[in-house]
Parts: sequence; C-alpha cells; structure tokens
Amino acid sequence: MIMPLIGGSLGAVNLITSQTVINTTPITSAWIDLSLYEGNALIILNSGAASAGDTLTITLQESVLPSGSGTAVPAVALFNPATGENASFAIVTDAGASFQTLSLNLEHLARYVRVTATASGTSISIPFSVALVAPQKYVG
Repeated sequence: MIMPLIGGSLGAVNLITSQTVINTTPITSAWIDLSLYEGNALIILNSGAASAGDTLTITLQESVLPSGSGTAVPAVALFNPATGENASFAIVTDAGASFQTLSLNLEHLARYVRVTATASGTSISIPFSVALVAPQKYVG
C-alpha cells in the first residue's frame, strides 16, 4: 500500500548543502527536529557521478536528543515513495549522476534525525546535496 506523502504546508530543509566531497571524512548534517513535521517526509539526494572506483554512501541516524552519534534509522521507517516498499539509498558510483528519493514514516522515528555522507576511493570528487521536505504540523 502506498502511503500519502505530503499535504498541507510543507517545510524544506537543506540537510547537506550542495558541495563536493573530496576525501573519506564523513560529512554529517545537523540534527533536524522532526516534532515540527507530521506524516511522511521525503529525503532527496542529488549527486553527480563518482570518479572511477569511488563511491558515496548516504545513511540516516535518529536520536531522542540533538546530540551524540544516534542509531541507524529503522528499516520500517524507510520506504520507496513510488512503491511503498522498504528501501534505502543506493550507493552512488561512477555509473552516472544520481537523483534519489526516500520516504520516512515519521511515526517510526525518534524526535531527531540527521544524514551522513561517506565517500570511499582514491580520487574522490563527488558533487552532491541532500534535502528534506515534509508536511509541517498545523499550529493554530
């Protein structure tokens, strides 16, 4: 079953602004407070192709506090917005540019979430960005 993704007022957050990763040091976003949103969120990865033999892996962590290392977002909270099936980001390779979307069921997550981008290889130069779009909670 495909779950509704968005409705009402939307909020958008640049988790990792557009940049080029050039080494194996992980790039980690700030913690995002999910209590401001409801329903399902959409995480958008926009990346150029990796250099030959290089890769870029995107992971998501959750936490009850906006600090610390957090834990991996549970698989039950991640799904393909087109099919509703469990999903995760595919690893970015030298096969070409990558535009990927992944949905988060906010009911299955702790209050805070962040994203980490980790590159591997020897001649790393991968342009990318990651954003979150989600329905904002109604405050009346």
